[in-house]
Amino acid sequence: MKSPVHLPYAFEDPAERGAAGEQRWKVVTVELCKELFDGQPAKILDFGSGRGELLQLLSANHFTCIGLDADPKCVELSSRFSESHLIKDLSFVNKFPAGSFDLVVALHVLEHLQNPGEYVNALKSLTRRYLIFGVPNLATITGMQFCRVKYVNEGHLQGWDFNHFKTFTELNCGLRLVKWVPDFVVVPKISQLLHRIGLRSFLEERLLPRLLPYQSNSIIGLFEKV
Repeated sequence: MKSPVHLPYAFEDPAERGAAGEQRWKVVTVELCKELFDGQPAKILDFGSGRGELLQLLSANHFTCIGLDADPKCVELSSRFSESHLIKDLSFVNKFPAGSFDLVVALHVLEHLQNPGEYVNALKSLTRRYLIFGVPNLATITGMQFCRVKYVNEGHLQGWDFNHFKTFTELNCGLRLVKWVPDFVVVPKISQLLHRIGLRSFLEERLLPRLLPYQSNSIIGLFEKV
């Protein structure tokens, strides 16, 4: 498996806009988990656990978690919050019996993989029913506002909009979409200003996702096995 290109292993300022945005897609995922299991115990696999923020949030909400990542430093960091393992390729699926987890989560991971469908099928075998996938949304106003073709994140090998991601997961991977969950909608040009004056959270995380859910920064979907 090609090693993902990670963001810094720590943010100099956890309150800066980029850090807040990354935290947001993890927060909405945890809220979805709480809604899904409604206080019942659940065992969750975080595939691509990164620095461990999602594991930290899930553990704080009394979920049993295991993290997997291809970066040794990330495994070290995420091990602060739960059991974590280093993986190199699809052989990770042999670490666990089929159906070991109530839920498998992979946030901003699939876009880094050469063959994401193979990994989705492997992850599908490990869950009893549910999966949550999150990937960048390539069809946002912010991403399409430029009058020229430009490079995107150099570690991203794949990309989707909502329509193509639904096609990929349902028609190619044998999953059924249960619901979409928006994280935040960026206000072009003035997002940084909104963050500085304390209005970004209300506008970009609360109001606009309700009004413009398909302009969400991330495509986050709850899926179940067919």
